[in-house]
Amino acid sequence: MENRFTKHFAYCTLFLAFFAFASQGHAQDPDQLRNFDERLTALEKKVKEEKIYNSSSRAEVVKGYNLFLTGEFLYLQAQENGLEYAVKTNDPTFAGQNEKLDYKNIDFDYHIGFRAGIGYNIPHDSWDLYSYWTHYNTDAKGHSHPDDGDALFPTWSRFNPGPLDTTFALNAKAKLRLNINIIDVELGKEYTVGKHLNFRPSMGIRTGFFDQHYHVQYFPLSFPQGISIAEDNIKLKNDYWGVGPKAGIDTQWVLGAGFSIYGSAAISLIFGEFEIRRNEVFTNFPPANNKVHHDFHQVRAITDLALGIGWDMMLAHDQYHFSVRGGYEQHLYFGQNQLDRVYYNAAMSNLVSNLGDLSLHGWSATLRVDF
Repeated sequence: MENRFTKHFAYCTLFLAFFAFASQGHAQDPDQLRNFDERLTALEKKVKEEKIYNSSSRAEVVKGYNLFLTGEFLYLQAQENGLEYAVKTNDPTFAGQNEKLDYKNIDFDYHIGFRAGIGYNIPHDSWDLYSYWTHYNTDAKGHSHPDDGDALFPTWSRFNPGPLDTTFALNAKAKLRLNINIIDVELGKEYTVGKHLNFRPSMGIRTGFFDQHYHVQYFPLSFPQGISIAEDNIKLKNDYWGVGPKAGIDTQWVLGAGFSIYGSAAISLIFGEFEIRRNEVFTNFPPANNKVHHDFHQVRAITDLALGIGWDMMLAHDQYHFSVRGGYEQHLYFGQNQLDRVYYNAAMSNLVSNLGDLSLHGWSATLRVDF
């Protein structure tokens, strides 16, 4: 680097000057020696104050607008704790000694999402400003119809199994719709930390919208007293919006011929509001309708990880930069399941929430163009 070369050159100059000064026999003159010591001290102080910066490693286009666009194809699968809609038992009357329980959960498939962004390469000191939007929709379903002699404990019904009663269903269905929208704004700087390694630390702001709608049905419900409910419909809503700071780092290991391995990690803490709704409707059984709703504020953490391989090239005599990437990524949204569940035939004070975390994982393909 230029600054490092300057530093070494200064030390060599000092050494040669001192050697020449001493060899000429001037060391006997106190005034000249004092003057030389003062100049030597001043020069050493200046060299120590010199700061060595890592050079920029971003792609620099010629005669461009310092803008870049990104588009990403996402193929992700969601997972969420606490969504079991029924528990299958082979002994609903508790008459035997060999009861077997099987939790029934909804199944998430891989679904397509996208991420689109725009950035600006700030000319001063090689910083960049980057904003992008992530959108993902998915749904999951579950259906259970036990064999003869088996039954289902309805885990979301207001008439759940209690310490004195046994309530069970012959059929159960569940469906969840999930919608995620996240907007990030980052200020970062890409620089070299070695011959084959680049870093890009960043700080920014993140805002996220998480909408979940869960519909569970039990038909029919049976009670020990011979009472039967034709159908129990439970509709639940779990919406969250928040905003907060984000910090992350992108790394790039250069392999040669334009190829590289990339890895990134980020964490954010967003403060926002949960909107929770529960509406349960019974057929041919009073009370016919049971509604619960409440709103509250909460901080939630989000982590992001990605790893993959990329390829970069310059086009049209360095007027454009073109980059392609593909890899695996993972996102964890802590404490997103705040759906209300009722236990033990109880009053509203036995509502239980904070049932688990939401996560996404899967594959991504990215295209970037600088111009």
